[in-house]
Amino acid sequence: MTTDTNKNYNDYKIYMRTPEEAANAMIILINQTNSLLDQKLRWTEEQ
Repeated sequence: MTTDTNKNYNDYKIYMRTPEEAANAMIILINQTNSLLDQKLRWTEEQ
């Protein structure tokens, strides 16, 4: 299985057909980013 790292808007637009779907996707990305930052902060504090 290969991973295509050259993705763009056209690859994801089927998931964001309406403004509500686009907003939900943005909320998910923000939450995931916050979780990763929290994890990184905890790791940094342990060092």
